[in-house]
Amino acid sequence: MDHDGWSEGDVADLFGWSQAKVLRMADARQSLAVEPAVPDVSRLAILTKRYRVRRTILLSCLVATVTVLAPILVRTAPVITSFTGRYSPPISYEPPPRAEDLPPLLDDAIRYAYQLDDPFDETGDQYRWHVVTTSGRRWVLRDSGGAARDFVISPDGRKVAYYSDEHEHAVVRDVATGDVTGLPERFDKLLAWSGFSLDGRYLAACAPHLDEDAVVIDLQRDDQVESFPCGRFGGWSRDGVVSFSVGKTTVTRLDGSIARTLPYEPYGDGRTSPDGRTIAALAENDKVDLVDSATGKVRRSFPVEGLDNVRAWAGPDAVIVSSTCGTCLLDLRTGTLSHLQ
Repeated sequence: MDHDGWSEGDVADLFGWSQAKVLRMADARQSLAVEPAVPDVSRLAILTKRYRVRRTILLSCLVATVTVLAPILVRTAPVITSFTGRYSPPISYEPPPRAEDLPPLLDDAIRYAYQLDDPFDETGDQYRWHVVTTSGRRWVLRDSGGAARDFVISPDGRKVAYYSDEHEHAVVRDVATGDVTGLPERFDKLLAWSGFSLDGRYLAACAPHLDEDAVVIDLQRDDQVESFPCGRFGGWSRDGVVSFSVGKTTVTRLDGSIARTLPYEPYGDGRTSPDGRTIAALAENDKVDLVDSATGKVRRSFPVEGLDNVRAWAGPDAVIVSSTCGTCLLDLRTGTLSHLQ
């Protein structure tokens, strides 16, 4: 109040007090200022002498204690820290292993692919597509991943379709030889809704909008085979392209005719198995449904907490899903999840 010129009301508002309390404190301060206490210094010399003697004795005892206990503590420190678990030897930092670039795989095939979750960019490949082969090895395709596109694997694992950062274009790569073939320009944006036929000869893509037609490419002849109406892309069965629309699942032949219609519509995305017989689909209540592609009946369901998407199959017995765990591998034999990152 004296320094800043505040009123009793200002001080009361600042501290949440009543003005009466502020006034009582101000009166007490003023009375102390008017009548200061006078200390008694008559015994000051005696008290100072006693203090110096006590300080000398205390310092001597402290030095003696340290001299006696130091060797004992040094010998027993490893035992104490080992027992309590508080000692941890220094650990040298090792960055995550950097995968080798994908070479031609003459005697191997790709089982599944995923993008590495590396937010600190310690490997430099956090946006690239990593592939795991049937032999269990992991590689990285550094020509992919710079653009937000999907990575499509043929059922036999011998072909992949992706957006090439080097060519700035959608391509198909032969896994055995490493040869790259360009796709029509419209596939640059359709890879997220596309897939290889069961024999790997055709590549189908459905547009994200239901009013646009699907496109099927014959990779052996390098031309368009057919365009036909298509819902949300689901993959291939043995007799055509599987797609989802309101209240149903449709299988469309290459000539555009309807092979069959099934009374099942997934809650979200779905993907057919490598043999085309089963659809793994995102169902309601965070579940993965396994649906018979011939009858539309649900064979089995797997609960996955925070399930967001069914991305692809990883061989005949596992699917890749997106959930609260990140990108995970769901084992369809046991129902267990394993984190891919």
